[in-house]
Amino acid sequence: QGYTTTLGRGGSDFTATIIARSLADIYPDKNIKVILWKNVDGILSASPHMVKEPNLLRNISYAEAKEIAYFGAKVLHPKCISPLEEKTIPLEIRNFDKSLDSPFTLISKEGDISVIIKGVSVLDNVALLTARSSGLVAIPGTLANIFSVLGGNNISVSLVSQSSSEVNTTFCIKQEDGDKALKLLKGSNLFKEWFEFILNEDIVVIGVIGLVYKKGVKKQIFASLEDQGIEVIAIAQSADGLNISLVVEKGCRKEAIQAIHGAFDF
Repeated sequence: QGYTTTLGRGGSDFTATIIARSLADIYPDKNIKVILWKNVDGILSASPHMVKEPNLLRNISYAEAKEIAYFGAKVLHPKCISPLEEKTIPLEIRNFDKSLDSPFTLISKEGDISVIIKGVSVLDNVALLTARSSGLVAIPGTLANIFSVLGGNNISVSLVSQSSSEVNTTFCIKQEDGDKALKLLKGSNLFKEWFEFILNEDIVVIGVIGLVYKKGVKKQIFASLEDQGIEVIAIAQSADGLNISLVVEKGCRKEAIQAIHGAFDF
């Protein structure tokens, strides 16, 4: 179009990783790495606004980094990881105001398995929408139909929790899409005679990233929340076991993050 524009948040970082990926193809025998210079030491285990003294993550895997970035770590854009992961190019996040001997975050194929939980983050501005069969009977294809209606109207789903009977299906969407999604589903011939829909905008999603699949980790997470009287409304876990997402009331967000973060050694 001939317009001058900017790349947006993470644009320069993404450009650096693409260039590194291209150089790895041209010079396969060279050791290539990317260093992103920031005004912080690297990726932290939690936001300093939520946790008084979060820890610097010294060594995390590509998969863990993508999860942490998705859950709001502004220091790294999620798209930066994929170009490097394909060629196992290491990424360092360093503080431009400190010496090369200072601690930093290294992102590579293998993270530090001695550190079980790598980060606790929060997704704000989300809404929880529940589809419930009014007849308390399973309706085959419920999830596919929901995705079809929402996807056809450019509404993305970020978390799904469904009972095995398909009687209840709960999912998270952007808060700004809440009213639109509710209207679409209630007005659809696929649902209006069989389902009731409940929209809850007073929630957040807490993401716990790390070796969640390890024995006893989930028990420790839930025990820390129970000790603070925090109720978990919905749960979803990634297939690789590196993330568990917990929906809690918005008013409990800080207490939930502090409780989980305090339950683990970093």
